[in-house]
Amino acid sequence: LAERERLEVEIRSGLRNEQFTFFLQPKVDLHTGAIVGAEALSRWDRPDGKQVLPDQFVPLMEESDLILSLDQLIFRQVCDYLRTRLTQEKPVVPISVNMSRRHLHHADFADILNRLARDRNIPPYLLEIELTETVLLNDPAEAKDAVAKLRAYGYRVSIDDFGSGYTSMNLWRDLDFDVVKLDKSYILDRPDRGEALRNDIVVTSISYISRQF
Repeated sequence: LAERERLEVEIRSGLRNEQFTFFLQPKVDLHTGAIVGAEALSRWDRPDGKQVLPDQFVPLMEESDLILSLDQLIFRQVCDYLRTRLTQEKPVVPISVNMSRRHLHHADFADILNRLARDRNIPPYLLEIELTETVLLNDPAEAKDAVAKLRAYGYRVSIDDFGSGYTSMNLWRDLDFDVVKLDKSYILDRPDRGEALRNDIVVTSISYISRQF
């Protein structure tokens, strides 16, 4: 408990001093090899010079509204990054940013993100909002409203870790999302040939269904 309390104090200080930043993981077109997008991955650059990965601070932040501050900070930094590159007439690609389930409990969630992007004159097509499959399944009504609002503003919405839990077919019926990001367990090499074959069937089927929407 003492360690958790100490870590939370450090996280709050880190947020105030913007010690949290992001790195870009490229998205590559498998047919051409071209970079067609990127995902913003948060990192914590501590004053002692150590860089902390998300799995060491996000779970604690998810337990409170601290995660809201982190998500908005990263989103704002991504917008600033895009604005700098656009101003300098450098190439840009759409960047996706992860959002916590806690945002869905705030009716102005989409409005806040849109205001941050609009203030920096970032075209909506350059930003993609990622929500995990479990978020959408656990908060279906809030998710539907948020996704509809984000897409109405012109932002793409993706479902991350699709298939990591017990995927509901209602996601396809009820939500108008743009991108499906399959959980890595479907594509990693497996020693069991039968399991690999089943994964191939599932991936092919999900790909087919996605194209129908």
